[in-house]
Amino acid sequence: MLERAFELTSVVPLGAFVLIHLAEYGRVLAGATVVGARRFPPPALIALEIVLVWAPLAFHAVFGVVVWRRRRQTPEPDLPGGVGPLVLHRLSALLSLVFLVHHFVRFRLPILRGQVYPADSVQRLAAELSATRAGMPLVAALELAGVIAVSYHFAYGLFRLGARHSFDGTRLRVACTGTGTILGLLGAATVIRLAGG
Repeated sequence: MLERAFELTSVVPLGAFVLIHLAEYGRVLAGATVVGARRFPPPALIALEIVLVWAPLAFHAVFGVVVWRRRRQTPEPDLPGGVGPLVLHRLSALLSLVFLVHHFVRFRLPILRGQVYPADSVQRLAAELSATRAGMPLVAALELAGVIAVSYHFAYGLFRLGARHSFDGTRLRVACTGTGTILGLLGAATVIRLAGG
């Protein structure tokens, strides 16, 4: 039952959140300079965000360690795509978690604390991502790596879930590869656009 909840959290609330978030911020590619409202989120919206995004993410991260340890002791037969993609999936999980915690603390937490408006997020992201330290755009590099890790983790997770439930292998592989590629390119283009000021 917990493993089923683990699978569902990866698709329903978290997958939907990734799609909506990337699409919303991807609007900067079409010239949008404001994303979000010029008011603080009401408590009901914050509670909904905790229930639909942060609690499932915390459960997925914690139970993911349990699943990883369990599957290490009893390897899965016939891994879709072989062992290499599985290793990348696990590495992308770790990088995704670091990225999401960093992104939350740096960009979302100030909004939730009432320090900045959501509408200021595009300008804040542009300022942070275009800044350099010792000549290197470190925050932009972390965001870029994080977006790619999240896209890969989501797409390969969908593929494994579909393969486990006997969906057609070739069509499933094409659909999941396409989804991951589109998300990764959209996210990377958005980060690069914001980093360019």
